[in-house]
Amino acid sequence: LESILSALSEAVLVQDGEGRVVYANDAAARLLDARSVGELLAPPPEDLLARFTIRREDGTSVDPAELPAYRVLAGEREASMLTRSIVRASGAEHWLLTKTSRLDDGGPFAVNIVEDITEAKNAELRRRVLAEAAGIAAAAARPDGALGDIAALMVPAIADWCAIDLDGEPAVQTGRPAPHRSTLAAALAPGATL
Repeated sequence: LESILSALSEAVLVQDGEGRVVYANDAAARLLDARSVGELLAPPPEDLLARFTIRREDGTSVDPAELPAYRVLAGEREASMLTRSIVRASGAEHWLLTKTSRLDDGGPFAVNIVEDITEAKNAELRRRVLAEAAGIAAAAARPDGALGDIAALMVPAIADWCAIDLDGEPAVQTGRPAPHRSTLAAALAPGATL
C-alpha cells in the first residue's frame, strides 16, 4: 500500500482526531513545500497551517474549522473544498482541490486527497479576464476610454501591476509591483531605471 500511495501524483495526507498529520506521501511533501514527509509529521496542526494563506475562490479567508479535514473530524462523512493556498515563505500559489473522507479505525481519521489544479484554474481565470476585457473594449465609445477599466480588471485578477502605453505615452497605470512576484515588475515601476 505504501508504494501505491507514494506513486500517486495527488497528495495524500491522513490526519488523526487532533488534526495532526500521521501519514503523508511524497506528493504531499512537494505540494506543501516541505523538504521531506517527516517535516509534515512533526509540527502541530496550527504550525503547519501557519505556513500558508488559505483563501476561497472568491478571495475570502478560510477558517481552519472550514477545511475538509476538520469538518470530517467534526462528524461529516465526506467534505471537499477548492482553495487558493499561498506559501508564505516563497509566495508560491496553488489552487488545491481537497477531497476528504472519514475513517473510523481506532479513532477518527481524516483521509485527504489533494489535487493541484493550478494550471487549469489559472487558464480559466485568464480566459475569463480576457473575455471581460474584450467586452469592456467593445462597449466603449472610444477604445482609449476603456483602458482604465481594463487595467483595473487585470489588477489583481491576473497581475499585481498593469501599465498601458499608447504610442510610447503612458495612458494608464494601476496597482503596485509586488517584489516577491517579479523583479521585472519592480524594475518597471514608476521612476525605476533599467
